[in-house]
Amino acid sequence: MQIPAKWVAVLAAIQVAAPEAFLAGGALRDLDLGREVKDLDIFVSEAGYGAAQVVLSQLDYAPANRQCLDYVGADFSVVEGREFKREGEVTVNLVCLRADFGFPSGLYRFDLGLCQIGFDGREVVKTAAYIEDATNKTLTVLRCESVDQMVRTEQRVERLQAKFPDWPSIIPAEFAQFQVPAVAPSEDLFG
Repeated sequence: MQIPAKWVAVLAAIQVAAPEAFLAGGALRDLDLGREVKDLDIFVSEAGYGAAQVVLSQLDYAPANRQCLDYVGADFSVVEGREFKREGEVTVNLVCLRADFGFPSGLYRFDLGLCQIGFDGREVVKTAAYIEDATNKTLTVLRCESVDQMVRTEQRVERLQAKFPDWPSIIPAEFAQFQVPAVAPSEDLFG
């Protein structure tokens, strides 16, 4: 898999200020599977988050008025996230993580197998769960610790199924306790 030179350059610039930074998730998945890339998710520690924002500004990326809602609140390791835009370039989502969420071990905290792919500027790492989902054309939930997290994960699965419409979602029985039952509409709401 050939990582685009522009992505490598942005990541390398951020790594000067935040050496622990890595690229992971959707952009690499979509590149690997031949799909259109929407944005780059670059993960940094709390210690490097401010400096990484400065670097993006120096590269003429402007902070958007939007948090990276897919990540914020979805996992206790995520502190905050911000979207950065630059005319004619792929949007960068800068995601701030607690220090214990590094590369490549942090990939295993992603909730879906199909998102467990990362790049640290030197190597691309695909977890066994990523390879299994990509090979079997499935969207497997691997982590869930609460009802709120399951709601967010199910919303992410819905969005992914728009991109991968024939790929079924797999939610293992161990996570059933976190699923909110669908409410069937009543035929006669007013009796």
